[in-house]
Amino acid sequence: MKSVLKSNAINISILILSLLSGKSIAQNYFYKTFAWEKQPTLYKPTELEKKSELVLVKDFTVLESAYDKDGQAVIYETHHRIYHINTQKGIEEVNKVYVSTDQVNEELELKARCITAANKVIPFNADNVKKVDNLDNAGPYTIFSIDGVDVGCDVEYYYTNKRSFFPYALYRVNNTLPITSYQFTLISPKNLVYESKCYNGLSAFVKDTTEKEKNILRLVHNNLQEVEEEKYSSTKANRPAFSIQLAYNTDKSNAKFYTWETIAKGYYNSLFVIEKDEQKIIEKFLDKNKIAKAPTPEAKIILLENTVKLQYNVSASNGSLPLNKALEVRNLDEVAAMKIYIHAFNVYKIPFELVITSDRMNKRFDGKNPSQSFLDDILFYFPDLNKYTSPLEILSRLDYPNPNNAANDGLFIKEIVLGDVGMPSSKIKYITPTDYTKSFHNLNIKTKINPNTLTASLDVEQNLMGYSAYYTQPIYELLNDEQKKDVNKGYYTIDKPDAVKNVVVSNTDKESILVKPMKITYTQDLTDVVESAGDKFVFKIGELIGMQSELYQEKKRVSDGDIFYAHHFKRTLEIEIPDGYKIDNLDDLKMNKTCTIDGKEAAQFKSEYVLDGKKLIVTVYEDYRAIKYPLANFDEFKAVINAAADFNKKSLVFSKN
Repeated sequence: MKSVLKSNAINISILILSLLSGKSIAQNYFYKTFAWEKQPTLYKPTELEKKSELVLVKDFTVLESAYDKDGQAVIYETHHRIYHINTQKGIEEVNKVYVSTDQVNEELELKARCITAANKVIPFNADNVKKVDNLDNAGPYTIFSIDGVDVGCDVEYYYTNKRSFFPYALYRVNNTLPITSYQFTLISPKNLVYESKCYNGLSAFVKDTTEKEKNILRLVHNNLQEVEEEKYSSTKANRPAFSIQLAYNTDKSNAKFYTWETIAKGYYNSLFVIEKDEQKIIEKFLDKNKIAKAPTPEAKIILLENTVKLQYNVSASNGSLPLNKALEVRNLDEVAAMKIYIHAFNVYKIPFELVITSDRMNKRFDGKNPSQSFLDDILFYFPDLNKYTSPLEILSRLDYPNPNNAANDGLFIKEIVLGDVGMPSSKIKYITPTDYTKSFHNLNIKTKINPNTLTASLDVEQNLMGYSAYYTQPIYELLNDEQKKDVNKGYYTIDKPDAVKNVVVSNTDKESILVKPMKITYTQDLTDVVESAGDKFVFKIGELIGMQSELYQEKKRVSDGDIFYAHHFKRTLEIEIPDGYKIDNLDDLKMNKTCTIDGKEAAQFKSEYVLDGKKLIVTVYEDYRAIKYPLANFDEFKAVINAAADFNKKSLVFSKN
C-alpha cells in the first residue's frame, strides 16, 4: 500500500477508534475457553490427499474485538492449525513455523506438538522458540520449530495474540494444499457490527443467532481442493478470499463507517486541500522547471512527470519535511509529490481525476464493497486525453499506468467547485487498458549465410515501445555501465553475448521515455545456427526470434487466462540466399493461429514469406489484443502462445540448384 493510501487509512482508523472507546467490562474472551483435544488421533488422509506433499487438516481462526481494561478497542487473535505430512518435502514446509508479531501488543499463549505415525504425542519444547525483531525487513516474528516431525505424522499448534485494533481486513485462503476443514469466526461486542463478503466460491459467513451477549459471524468451508499456480493466470486473485469490515458502532451512531463517499472525502482532504503557502512554493517550482512553456496539456503532464520522477527522490521513507525544504534537498514524501501534481493540474487547468484501485493480479477491486482493503495504488486519469498515469511509480508515464491496475475497476475522485467551495465527487468506473497497438517489440534482422564456413552474420534492429519498454527505458540512463551491459544482454535474441558487437542503444533520454520507441542495434556472427547436412545445409531460422514461452500442462486448466498488458510483435527476417542454393521447405514457414472471443479476434500468430530475387523476407506477426481470456477460449489462446514457440524450432533446408 502506498504511504498516501496508508496515511488516509490510518486517519480513518483513528476516527473510528475515537468512536470505539467504551466501558471496560468483565468479558469471557474466547481464547480463555479454547483448548485442543487432550488425546489427539492421527489424521488418516484420503487417497486423493495422499497425492499432496501435506494436508492442512484444520485451519481455525477466531478474531475477537473487545474493550481492554482502559476501555480501548483491541483484537484477540487465535489461530489453530493441524497439518498431516505425506512426504519429505512436506516436512520442510512445516517443521519451522513463522508467526508475524507486527502490531501485536502481547503474546498470550503458544502451544505445539507432534503426533507421530505411531500415534505418540511429542510435546512442545519451549526452548525452540526464537524472536526476531526484523525478519528480512518484514517486521518482527516469533519463530518456533517442532520436534519429532516425520513423514506420516501430524503437526499441530495454536497461539493467541493481543493485537492493536484494526477495523478492516482482507484474508486469502491458502489453498496451495488441500484443506480438510476451514473455519473463521469473528466475535465482537454487541454494539460493534461487522460486515463480511466472500469471494471465489468461498462459503458465506453465517450469524450465530443463539448468542445474545455478543455478535458472532462464522465461516465454515470443508474440503477445499488444492489449486496450483497456473501460467498466464491471476492465481492470487482467484484464490478463495473474504473481507471483514467494521460497519457500525450502534452506541455512537447509526451511520455507516465506510462508504465510497466517506473514503473519497478522506483522500480529498488529504491531497486536494493545499494551503496557500504550499501553493506558492509549488508555483515557484513549476516556474523554475518551465512547465508552462510546454505547448500542450499533454506535453505539460509529460514534462512534469519527468521532472518529479527523474530529478527528485519520491519515497514514503523520506518523512514529512516542510515542502520548501523537501524540494531543496530533493527528497519528497508521497503526499508532497501528489500535491505538486494536483496543484499543477489546477494551475494549468488540466482536467483530471484521482483514481484509487488494487493490483488486479493480487485482488480484484470490488466496487460493491466499500473497503480500504481494495485501495492499494494511485493513478491519475485525464478525461480530455482519455489517458492514465501512475504518478508515484518511476516506470510509469502518461498512457502507461502500472499495467496491473488497468482492466480493473477503481474509485474515481474529482473536485467540484461551487462558488469558492471545493468538494469531492466520486464514482466507481472501469480503468480501460492501453490499446495493444501502443505497445510493441519489433525485430528486424538481416542475415547473410556463408555455406562454406557454416556461419551466419546478423544485423539486428529492435524497437520497443510502451509496455514492451516499460521496465527498461524509463530508468536506462540511471544505470551504470555494467548494469546497462546486463540489461542489453537480455535483448539479444540469441543468447551468445560474446558474439555480439557494435551495440547501440538509443531513445533512452528523458524526452523519449514512453514517447518514442527504445531502439537497440547490434551485429552478431554465429556458428551454431547453420549445420551441414551432406551436400545441403540447415539454417535454424526460428532461433532468430529468440526463445518463446510455451504453455503445455498435463492437468486440466481451472482458471481464465490473464496477461499483464495488451501488446504485439512484428519480426521481419531478411535472409540472403547464397549463390547456387535454393530453399526446399519454404511452406514450413506458413503458420496461422487465432483466438476469437465473442466474435472478435483477441490474439493472433501469423508467419508468412515472400521471395524477392535472392532475398527471402519472412514476417512473423503476433498480438494479444485482450488482457483476459475466458476458460472457454483458453485452448485457442494457448495455441497462439505455442505457435511462437513452435516457430522458434523452425529450420530451413538449403540445397544446391
